[in-house]
Amino acid sequence: MKAERAARLADLLGDLLDTATISRGELCCDIHKTFALPFVELVSPQYSNRRQEFYLARRAPADSHLPGRPWHILGGMWRLTQTQQDAYTATALRDLAMVVQSVRDVMTSKWP
Repeated sequence: MKAERAARLADLLGDLLDTATISRGELCCDIHKTFALPFVELVSPQYSNRRQEFYLARRAPADSHLPGRPWHILGGMWRLTQTQQDAYTATALRDLAMVVQSVRDVMTSKWP
C-alpha cells in the first residue's frame, strides 16, 4: 500500500473512532479482524534453582476477549512509529515497571 493511501486509511479509521457508537475495545477487535496488526509478546526469563521462569499476567474475570483463559503472556501493540526495541520497552514499562536490557526475536507468526 502506498503511503498516501495508508495515510487516508488512518484518517478514516480515526474518524470512525471519533464517531463510533461502540466502545473503543469493541472497535479495536473489529479492526483486528480486518487487518493484521503487529503485536509483541514479552517473555522475561529469569532462572531460579535451575528452572526457567517468566512473568504471566492475570486477565480480569470480565475480559471477554479470551474467556476461560485468565493467564497470558504480557504484550501489546507494536505501533508503526516504534522500533522493535521501542515496542518491547513500552510493554515492559507499562506492565512490569521494568526496563528491557536486550531484545531477541524468538518467533514471528501471523495470527489468523
